[in-house]
Amino acid sequence: MFFLASFSTLMANPSEQDIDAKVKPLTSLTAKDAKDTEDILSSDGLKLRAYADVQYCNDFNRPYNGLHRFNSSTYTVNQFDIGYSFIDITYKKDRVRTTVAVHNGSVVDKMYEGDNAPWKLFREISGEYFFDHGFSIEVGNVPSHYGFEIFINKDNWFATRANMTDFAPDLDIAGRLNYRPNPYWHFRVQIANGWHTLRDYNDQKAFGTLIKYEKKRLMVNWNTMIANEPFKPRYLTSQANTNTEKVVDEFRYTDAPSYERYYSNFFMTYKWDHLWFAYLLDLGLGEHGKNSLGKADFGKYNYWLTTAVLFKYFFNQTWAVGSRTEFYYDPHSIVPDVITYTKNGFQTVGQTLLLEYAPAHQITFRFEGRYYRSKDKIFTSHRVVDLMSIEDQQYLKNDNLIILGSIAYDFYQLFK
Repeated sequence: MFFLASFSTLMANPSEQDIDAKVKPLTSLTAKDAKDTEDILSSDGLKLRAYADVQYCNDFNRPYNGLHRFNSSTYTVNQFDIGYSFIDITYKKDRVRTTVAVHNGSVVDKMYEGDNAPWKLFREISGEYFFDHGFSIEVGNVPSHYGFEIFINKDNWFATRANMTDFAPDLDIAGRLNYRPNPYWHFRVQIANGWHTLRDYNDQKAFGTLIKYEKKRLMVNWNTMIANEPFKPRYLTSQANTNTEKVVDEFRYTDAPSYERYYSNFFMTYKWDHLWFAYLLDLGLGEHGKNSLGKADFGKYNYWLTTAVLFKYFFNQTWAVGSRTEFYYDPHSIVPDVITYTKNGFQTVGQTLLLEYAPAHQITFRFEGRYYRSKDKIFTSHRVVDLMSIEDQQYLKNDNLIILGSIAYDFYQLFK
């Protein structure tokens, strides 16, 4: 587990209340929308929320299968697509909250790839009981707290997600103990079935934590996970060519022994009146095992590192621009979703530019350009290839450029 700098200097002092009262409110509709949604979700009564985003992505590599490798947003390319949609019904009364939500879209197809569990159609089935003094217990199929960007792109700064948040654990079937001593701090410990999985494949649970501080302009969030995960093939020799049926098994765990994995997920934001800033840093250790690339980095462990810097500038309440620069270093292919079957694993740099128009808090139009470059050839093109074949890797490309247009609509209603 990683021990980052102490958050003790962020603790609130009584004198800060006077300072906060003088802080000028944010001017963007995005900030207002988030505050309205938060007020509704925290109120007693029956809440209904419906969301959908439609997008068109032009991938200049023209991948042969119409799919954007190493991304869930966007997953399908060169066609119109429903990226993500859901209907959420939440009832909260006094000490009890119950939520049932169903979802659909290409993001769901990618993030639940290879998992045939019937409950993958549910975004959330959960319940929470609130005790005194800020404690609560939460159980069920719940959205993960890992990663700065979530499935709902309207709640994100960009229409797409950085690779580091795209393939952070996005879902949990878990039991959680929450502690909220005041409106600014949130602490959580949880036990889940595993790393981004609905089912327990190896009778080993994953232990996770959350520490979050949020007050006015500043938000700081640090999450951790300790897991023991089944092995997935990372690297194939030229004699290990596979047919289509075996390629499907790339997304299924084998019966091989499990390996330790330690994960630290950190992100923070600071919001001035018109300029927003975010910094993201993920660090991880994975036990060096069969088919790992190269030698172990530290004792019996390999490591991965990924980071990103985001800026968003609001000209007024309707127009904004943004920039996201990201770096991903996983030479040993520890993270399951970025296994490349190449010599240097997944090592990429990326740049995203955004133009946003939000004429009302329910709807957002976004136009993005996104460019990635990899150390190895990992991105598919018009040539049909076997992704797990060494011989076919020569037909892949080092870089990838996409242009994306997105329309997101969000509706919520409270019935008291």
